[in-house]
Formats: sequence, C-alpha cells, structure tokens
Amino acid sequence: DRTEGAPLGIDVETGRESAGWDGKTLLLHRVKPGGVIAAWCEQHPEEALQSGDRIVTANDVRGDACQLLAECQKRGMLRLGIRRAVRPPGPEATVELPPAARPFRRAPAPDEQVSVLRAEFSRAASATAAVQVLRR
Repeated sequence: DRTEGAPLGIDVETGRESAGWDGKTLLLHRVKPGGVIAAWCEQHPEEALQSGDRIVTANDVRGDACQLLAECQKRGMLRLGIRRAVRPPGPEATVELPPAARPFRRAPAPDEQVSVLRAEFSRAASATAAVQVLRR
C-alpha cells in the first residue's frame, strides 16, 4: 500500500540498451531495505521477491515496461504480478542471471585505474579519442 507515498524500495532494469530490457516487463535487480516491498517480503518469506524476478503486471497494466514503471510509482494500492526467475533448488541457492539478462554495466574500476583513465581522458585530442579511452 503506497497510499502514504512510502517508497516501493526496488531497483529494476529500465534502460532500453541494457541486456535485461525486454520492453514488456521490469527485471528486478534488488529489494532495498525499508521499502514497501521489503516489508511485504518479510511478512511473506516463502514468496519474497528476489533478483532476477520480473514484474509482469502492476494493477491492470501489462505488456509495456514504461507503463508498468509509471504504475509502480503511483500512490495507492499496488497489486503486482511476478514471473519468477528460474532458481536451483535448495536453501542456499543463488540466482545467476544468464549473460543475456545481466545489466549492461561494468563493475567500478579500482581507484588507480580511474586516475589513469581520468588523465588519459583529459589529454585526448578529440572526442573520438576520448571515447576510445573510455572503451578500454
């Protein structure tokens, strides 16, 4: 219930260029502590949302990821339809997304690499050269 405007508390894939984007559903990356979803998951541990699950409906909205996202941001009661990620059985199972479903983002570089890249980027003679520095 988001009637009071409490945060939903989830990170979802929203980028059209990312590997997890299908345009029809929202790929869940994580449930943040303190949000409405985290509270619901604590009350329903056997049905708790996990990374890799997909939001397929939000109230009566279905089939358009942008409209799903907009519906999730509204105040009021929210009824979600979830498609579960395939998980191996067992209490210690972890979700490993297939390469096609992983976000299109790199892990942060160590500080020393950032310093080197910053220096090379600032010395780049053109925008093309700067892009080449960033692509390494």
